[in-house]
Amino acid sequence: MLYGEASSIARQATRELIMDAIKERLFDRLGKELTELGHIAADELADDIEANLEIEALIEARRKSRAETKSLVARVFRDAPKGKKKKKGQ
Repeated sequence: MLYGEASSIARQATRELIMDAIKERLFDRLGKELTELGHIAADELADDIEANLEIEALIEARRKSRAETKSLVARVFRDAPKGKKKKKGQ
């Protein structure tokens, strides 16, 4: 049982070492370009997030405005002078 676990861990460690070697080689050959590409992708994502936050703020402001409008309408009817009840036939 322990040997099987050790073999599994050894395979995982080997994969990690290979991945580290690949990362190092890619960085050596394309580091500048990959860094620039990463910055472009990160900036695009940041722009999308900021736009989304602005949209959510606008939606929330509109929701609050609608709530205020409903309150104003309710006040109009609540504060309106009470009319006399009409008798039948008038």
